Amino acid sequence: MSKEIKAFIVNSKAYDDGERDLGEWVSFPVTKEEMKSVYDRIGIDGTYFKETFFDDFKTDVAGLINVLNVYTDIDELNYLALCLSELPSSELAKLDAIAETSPFKDVRSFINFASNVDYYVLIEGVKNAEDLGNYYLYKSGMVQMPEEWKTCIDPKAFGEHILKDELGEFTTVGYLIKSYDLWLDDYCGKENMHENFLVSPQAVFKSFEKEKPSVMKQLGKTKEQVGKISNPAHKKSDIER
Repeated sequence: MSKEIKAFIVNSKAYDDGERDLGEWVSFPVTKEEMKSVYDRIGIDGTYFKETFFDDFKTDVAGLINVLNVYTDIDELNYLALCLSELPSSELAKLDAIAETSPFKDVRSFINFASNVDYYVLIEGVKNAEDLGNYYLYKSGMVQMPEEWKTCIDPKAFGEHILKDELGEFTTVGYLIKSYDLWLDDYCGKENMHENFLVSPQAVFKSFEKEKPSVMKQLGKTKEQVGKISNPAHKKSDIER
């Protein structure tokens, strides 16, 4: 189950100059090459037009829309989308429960969630004390006693006792509790992000500039031949070759 993260990215200078519609919807995660094409279409050239901002968002990642705004960093948004795209649906379901109980406050927390999924335990479909009691009695494998003895236990009362002991919470998707794992802030900031994930105008145009072949490679010339280009007598013929 993939999650949608889309943003409408706008050419800042063109917007300030009155061209309010010079923007495009982008689905994340996106590659540098794909982002370069977007920038070309909305007039970002990396020199004169090099600033962008987000004008709108669409996402079905629970709670994410509440932390996204015009100042959201495009590189972090792209990295977040990549991290979430690699998670199975069972882990993504935890985000729905978290949004109902203790919502994340920033994009960085969503990124760190990807490497801390075991910090939470979600028992899907368990939505009240009776469900919880029945789950522990008959499905968890944690209650070791003859089956006929279990029928003598009130599942609702048993579930209420477990809820109090575990400090869990019921949500529309299931029962959420925290495990005994430590939460690790693995993501410390963009400075530790691999350059392949960076898709801001600065990063994209810098990357393409780096890959741009030299004059010698473009013309297929030797060093001596390139020197002849400066001589007017050879300029036209050299270029035509």
